[in-house]
Amino acid sequence: MELVTIKEYAESRKVTYEAVCKQVRQYKKKELKGHLTYQGKLTFLDETAVDFLDRHRMKRNIVLAPTSEEVQRDMRHLQSELTKAWQEVDRLKTQVIDLQAEKIGLVEDRAKYTALLELKEDLIIRINKADEEIKQLELDNKRIKAEIELSEKQLEEKQQELEKDKQELASYQRTIFGLYKKVDRQQDN
Repeated sequence: MELVTIKEYAESRKVTYEAVCKQVRQYKKKELKGHLTYQGKLTFLDETAVDFLDRHRMKRNIVLAPTSEEVQRDMRHLQSELTKAWQEVDRLKTQVIDLQAEKIGLVEDRAKYTALLELKEDLIIRINKADEEIKQLELDNKRIKAEIELSEKQLEEKQQELEKDKQELASYQRTIFGLYKKVDRQQDN
C-alpha cells in the first residue's frame, strides 16, 4: 500500500492543494475514515482514499492547478493583453482629446454660424426696407414725371394762349381818343 501526501496528490492530478484539502475535510469523518495517515503536519492518503477522491473529483468541477509553464505562458499572454489594453487606453485618450478639440471647434463654428445667420437676417430686413424705399421712390418719380408732363402741357397751353392773346392784342390800335380799336390786318394788306 503506497501512501501519498495531499500536496503530491494535488500536483499529480493538476488540482489546487486547497481544493484537495477541502475534499479531505469534507469526507474525512465517514468516507475517508481509516484511509488517512498523519505524520506531524503532513497528511498521507492511501490508495483507497486516492481512488475515492478521484471518483469524487470526477463528479464535481474542481479548478485545476496550472503548471508553472502554463502559468508563465498565461502571464506572458496576460502581460501582452495588458500592454495592448494600455495602448488602447492611450489611443482612446488621444481620440477623446481630439474629439474635445473638435467639439470646441464645432461650438466656435456654431457661434460664428449663429452670428452670421443673425447678420443675414438683419441684412434681409435692411434689403427689404431698401426695396420698399426704392419702390416708393420709383412711385414718387413716376408721379413727379407725370406732374412735370402735365405742367409742361399746361405751360405749352398757356404759352399758346399767351401767343393768341399777343396776336389779338396786336390786332388792336389806339385811337385818337386813347381807346383801342380792333383792326383787321387783312384789310391793310
